[in-house]
Amino acid sequence: MFLLESDIYRTHRLLSADQAGSVRLNNDVGQEDQAEVEAGEEIFEALPLPALVLDKDHRILMANQASLRISGLTKNEMIGRKCHEIFHGTDMPADSCPHEALCKTGICGSVDMEMEALNRTFIVSCTPILDDAGEIDRIIHVATDITTRRRAKEELEESQNFLRNIISNAGEGIIVYDAGFRYLLWNSIMEEITGVKAEEVIGRVAYEVFPHLKDHGVDILLNEAMEGNTVRSAVVPFESPSSGRTGWVTGIYSPMKDFDGNIIGVIGIIRDVTEQTILEKKLEESQ
Repeated sequence: MFLLESDIYRTHRLLSADQAGSVRLNNDVGQEDQAEVEAGEEIFEALPLPALVLDKDHRILMANQASLRISGLTKNEMIGRKCHEIFHGTDMPADSCPHEALCKTGICGSVDMEMEALNRTFIVSCTPILDDAGEIDRIIHVATDITTRRRAKEELEESQNFLRNIISNAGEGIIVYDAGFRYLLWNSIMEEITGVKAEEVIGRVAYEVFPHLKDHGVDILLNEAMEGNTVRSAVVPFESPSSGRTGWVTGIYSPMKDFDGNIIGVIGIIRDVTEQTILEKKLEESQ
């Protein structure tokens, strides 16, 4: 859209329309000026984005070829009708209509809008054409189709939410470290195991939060994972200085890679074996 800004502004300077809404050339100007107006009309028609010229009541005065293509209508079927009737299938403009806002405030703007009649989403911008008194006479309405981008974003958000739900409800503690062993992720099961909330550890180096990790060789396992190996820890005790909670866990540590295969961190899967370990110790003591 922004690449076409100069064309759009040049077009709004050059175009004029009669009361019936048809394009006309100004008879009071010379051949050079008429040629310039014709050039403006050609630019308007050739814009690859759907573009309309509207009056202040939303009636379509001009419609370029791109707008005809997306609507499936002919020029005669569009001219004189209100834009919201065609693109929204409504009798009134949408609440977020930038045309309406421009007429009320005089401020140009653009908004994301659903075109219900087309089942697509557009960024819609409106630019005023002023009369000799500096008042809004007509408005150039340009739409950029962002349906694919919007749907891709929605699908990504759905995937991210799905992944978050899996991580939160996996039944195992899940930890993600960056290359400097700072916590990037600390799921709800890790909160249950340790009594430490995610906000207390995210962004902090693991050994600062849990100094005992080095005592039990977890630092060695993390370094091995950063070298590309998947390693498993023995049953190790843990203690949380902030919550005072203690117990035993086992962990599996694997390299985390980016799309190019570069190792950028470590993923840890942690299982709480506290109850099992306590029972085993009691059995050993009773024998």
